[in-house]
Amino acid sequence: MDNRQMAAEGDVIIVSINYRLGSLGFLYGGADSNAPGNVGMHDQLLGIKWVHDNIGFFGGDTNKITIFGQSAGSMAVGALVISPLTKGLFQRAIMQSGSPTNEYFIISKDDSALRTKAYADRVGCLSNETMKSIVECLRTKPVDLLVNVKSDFWLIYGDEIMPVRHIDALKSSQFNRNIDLMYGICKNEGASYVTLFFPEIFYHPKNITKELVKKLSIRFLTSYNYHNGQEVADFYFNNLHSNATLDEYSIVLGNLVGDFMLTCPTILFGEEYFSHSTGKHSIYSYRLMEPSDTTKKFLPKWVGVPHASDLYFLFPSSSMLLSAREEALSHVMIRAWSNFAKTGSPGSIGSVEWKQSVGGADHLAYTRVMELQEIGTKYRMMENQFKNTCNAFWKNKLFV
Repeated sequence: MDNRQMAAEGDVIIVSINYRLGSLGFLYGGADSNAPGNVGMHDQLLGIKWVHDNIGFFGGDTNKITIFGQSAGSMAVGALVISPLTKGLFQRAIMQSGSPTNEYFIISKDDSALRTKAYADRVGCLSNETMKSIVECLRTKPVDLLVNVKSDFWLIYGDEIMPVRHIDALKSSQFNRNIDLMYGICKNEGASYVTLFFPEIFYHPKNITKELVKKLSIRFLTSYNYHNGQEVADFYFNNLHSNATLDEYSIVLGNLVGDFMLTCPTILFGEEYFSHSTGKHSIYSYRLMEPSDTTKKFLPKWVGVPHASDLYFLFPSSSMLLSAREEALSHVMIRAWSNFAKTGSPGSIGSVEWKQSVGGADHLAYTRVMELQEIGTKYRMMENQFKNTCNAFWKNKLFV
C-alpha cells in the first residue's frame, strides 16, 4: 500500500501503526497469567497517543486526528470508537468494510480461553493444564512456530479497552459519542471468499444443486459460531431458480458471506452509532460500485467489486498503471477521504451533494450511501438499499 499520493494530493499527514497480530497480539491466558489479551489493541492505543502528543511537530493538528482502517483494521477502528481509553485522542473515524459488531471477531474471555487451549494443543502444549502453565509453555516455543501455527485470536471484551460487550456498549451509549464517522463497503464484499469457503462447487460445477449449496452455507455459518443457518440459507437461495448457473450460485454465496461478515455489520454499526450518539457530529457513508481494471482482467465477471477494492483507488502505487477511468475515481476518493479528515465532510462530487448518511427516526434508522462509480460519472446518493437484508433480516440476528 502506497500512502504517498493520498498524502500529497490530499495535503494530509498519514501515519501507519504496526501492532502485534494473532497469538502475539490477542492470545488470552487468563487472569493469573501474563497474557491479558488485546495487547495488539494496546499497541494501537499507544500509537494513537503518540500521534496525539507529537503530530504538531510534523505540521499536524492535534484537534484534527482521524483514525481509519479497512477489514480487520476497520473492526479495530470501531472498537477504538467504543473504547473509553481513547476519549479525546481523535476526532474522526473511517471504517472501511469491517465492524466489531461481528460476534465471531470480538469475544468473551471464556471463549478466548477455549481458543487458547485449542491453539496450545496444536503448538504442543497440553491444553489440560492450567491456563498459567499453558502460557508458560507457549513462551518456550520459537516465535516462528507460534506465528505459523493456525490461530484464531481476536479482540476480547471485559477488560479496560472494551469493558462491556461491543453491541451492549453501542446500545447503552457507552462510546465516544462526538466522533465524526464515515463508513462504507464495496459492492461485492463476499465474492472473493467464495472459492475459499466453498471450493466444492468449482470441482464439479455440473453437480451443483440448491440443496447442496444450502448445506455448504449452513456449514460455513456454523464454523463462524452462527447456528441458525437454515433460515439464512432459505432467505438467500429460495428465490433462486432451479436451473441456476455456477456464476449465479457464486453471486448469491458471495452475497451471503459478505452480508454476514462485512456489509451488514458495518452498515448496522453506523446506524446504531447514529441512534445513540449526541447528534453533534457528522456521519457519512459510501458504497464502491466500480471494479478495478485488474479485477476485470484476471477475475470472473461475477466477482464484481470485491473486498478491499477501495484500497486500490485510495493508495495507488507508482507501479500501478491506472487507466483514465481509474485515475478519475482515485482522485475523487482521495479528495473525499482527505476532506473528511480535515473538515468532517467529504464534500460534494461535482454537482452531487454527499448528504449525511443516516436518515429516519432513531429506532428506524437507515443508511443513505454515496455510490462511487466512475462510468459515466454515475455518482449518486441512494437511500435504504439495505432495508431487506441488513435491517429487516440481519439486525435481529447480529444485534442481540
